[in-house]
Amino acid sequence: MQAKWITATPASHKTSLYIFQKTFRLEKAVLRFPVRISADTRYKLYVNGKEMAQGPCKSSGFVKYYEELDCAEALAPGENEIKILVLHVAPQDGNFFTTAYHREKVALYFDGLLETQDGTESIVSDESFSVSRAKHIAFTYHINAQYSMAPFEIIDGDECLEALNCSVLYTPHPESHYYSSWGLEEDYLLQKSPIQVLQRKPEIPLQIVRQYHDENGNYNIILDAGAYTTAMLNYRFTAPKGTKINLIYSECPLTRAEDGSLYKGMRDNADGVIGYGVVYPDHYLDHYDEVVASGNAQVYEPFFYRAFRFIRVECSAKPTYFQASAARYTYDFEKDAVAGGIGSFVCSDEKYAKLWQITQNTLECCTHETVVDCPFYEQQQYIGDGRFASLPLWRLSNDSKIQRKLLLDTAHSLQPDGQVATTAPNMWTQIIHISTLYFVNLIREYLRYTGDVDFVTTMIGVIGCNVGYFEREKTPQGLFNPSYGCRFIDWVASWKKGHPQGGENAPITVHSLMYAAMLQDAAEICNICGYPGTASDYRMLYQLFSSRYSGY
Repeated sequence: MQAKWITATPASHKTSLYIFQKTFRLEKAVLRFPVRISADTRYKLYVNGKEMAQGPCKSSGFVKYYEELDCAEALAPGENEIKILVLHVAPQDGNFFTTAYHREKVALYFDGLLETQDGTESIVSDESFSVSRAKHIAFTYHINAQYSMAPFEIIDGDECLEALNCSVLYTPHPESHYYSSWGLEEDYLLQKSPIQVLQRKPEIPLQIVRQYHDENGNYNIILDAGAYTTAMLNYRFTAPKGTKINLIYSECPLTRAEDGSLYKGMRDNADGVIGYGVVYPDHYLDHYDEVVASGNAQVYEPFFYRAFRFIRVECSAKPTYFQASAARYTYDFEKDAVAGGIGSFVCSDEKYAKLWQITQNTLECCTHETVVDCPFYEQQQYIGDGRFASLPLWRLSNDSKIQRKLLLDTAHSLQPDGQVATTAPNMWTQIIHISTLYFVNLIREYLRYTGDVDFVTTMIGVIGCNVGYFEREKTPQGLFNPSYGCRFIDWVASWKKGHPQGGENAPITVHSLMYAAMLQDAAEICNICGYPGTASDYRMLYQLFSSRYSGY
């Protein structure tokens, strides 16, 4: 049997959660149950109620990754159930969750093989799966939340499922690498995820540090994770029917000044303002899920991870029971490290020992399927931020797959003019010129740390496009002066848009200096990868530039 891409009909025109299920009997012990799974837009795989995987790994529009894992440990003699929750971002919500590519229809691919002593049996996605839609769950973005993240949720009381028909989208052809004999590509070009299957860590109870009634009569519970974290959440509660519960996430409670304005003070201030709809310049504070209580005991888990230090649980009536726990969700730096490849730091000065702990926690918060710039606000993979994170990541672990994926994601964003996008994967295209410069520099760093010449060689052509763009955008004086795009350099108090005054139209010195460094990086890369002629060309360009401006 061959696995098919299946869908649900009639599907909703709104972003929705679909539940695909299949049951089967086992009479004999299973030796292995290798599974390949992918979906549009996101999935969670459960076997007999045990969560096995989440995905698919975020990718560009040029490829759809699948996770490969063995699910035998979750099987048992007798009746077994496969349940897959699929969150699909609908076309009319095309600007939702822009860091996860999505197409018009909800889609699932599942390819499993039961291996017993007597032979094998296929368990694959086809019309035999049942499918339903969770009508009690709606997805939304609040006014001050970035669309690059997964949407927030509105849960309306008890579970309500709408039965749908399961139908086949099409049958993929892996033997031809998902292309027809005429070179036409299928909707999804499947490839195995280039990184590990991320797993949630053991659940840890969240501490209740405050409980109080506010001026509006709402009952509030303040939860503390003990440190800034990214985690899958589990809420268990009982509240009077119709009680409105807002679960408000905060990376840092705000402190109110004497004039009434808000500012960031100590991040561990549980007495600070944890709000929504709060006006606070340049920050996105509307991060919350909404639940309407059914009056019965309820369990609620947001589909995607949340980033937070504190959570304010705002209830229109006091719950009779409430508990919450969090399971850390991050890339496991130890899992695929080569022997002896895990970094450590010991120092008699407690200040530096604490700094190592903070650094490690920061990297864990920022590294999932992509290296995100800020896990609370955007969850986008910027090449510049990724480059800065990669250097300490190599001190933490010698597993370089996440850095390799960062380079691959960025290379897939190559624009016709020769630049790479600032953030990738992303359904939006953002161009900030220094991103291309950081990209080439990170290729050099990756090559130095890993010696992976075979992979880096595939980047030689992209580097050529990058250099070509900067050469074309030079002034007669030989300075870089781009005709469009963002000239951002860094956040400096006196720079209104991240670049020096006057840099809107005139060349910016930092750009030209970074381009000179990029030529040196490109020459080193090409020389190591066996392209001495190209390396010589880049050195020549560098020498022309440096000799021209060496007197300044």
